[in-house]
Amino acid sequence: MEIGSKPIPDVVDPETGLALPSPGFPSAAVAPDGSVYVAFEDSRSPTSGAVGVASSRDGGRTWTSTTLPGVTAFAFEPAIAVDAHGTVGVTWYDLRNDRPGDDALSADVWFANSQDRGRSWRQTHVAGPTNLRTAPLPAHNFVGEYQGLAGLPRGRGFAAVFTLAAPQAKDGPTDIFFARIGPGR
Repeated sequence: MEIGSKPIPDVVDPETGLALPSPGFPSAAVAPDGSVYVAFEDSRSPTSGAVGVASSRDGGRTWTSTTLPGVTAFAFEPAIAVDAHGTVGVTWYDLRNDRPGDDALSADVWFANSQDRGRSWRQTHVAGPTNLRTAPLPAHNFVGEYQGLAGLPRGRGFAAVFTLAAPQAKDGPTDIFFARIGPGR
């Protein structure tokens, strides 16, 4: 059964003309009660984007969809997980804090969680800003290529893995980072 479809537009950095990361890979998770969640990007330009979450409580026969609040610019690479208590967590990158005209293309890593099956969300800044222009984009897409989210045992929060470029990266053009985002309850 098709959940939905979203075109994957070619979105470019308006100052350099280089493609922004937008592979369009969805992320899926299953809650302890069997509910299924799928996170997906829905960005249309460097200044307009969204992260969507589709959910099914009946084994995929019917779906509802919502967008995460607070995403106001290009957003990419969402990862979704559900902890042992059923708290839904999503991480993603977005450009909401980028300042046009400066030397950087600033992206931050964000986290949102819902304790009521996606009806309401709370959002937290995880990391950044990181400068996407120092990462080898778009040919290798090293920002966002290595990322993920997992619910920790006994509902003790989430474990996030993500990629950052300068100024955080010290061992290469991009490095892998970990954050414990905790507890959902």
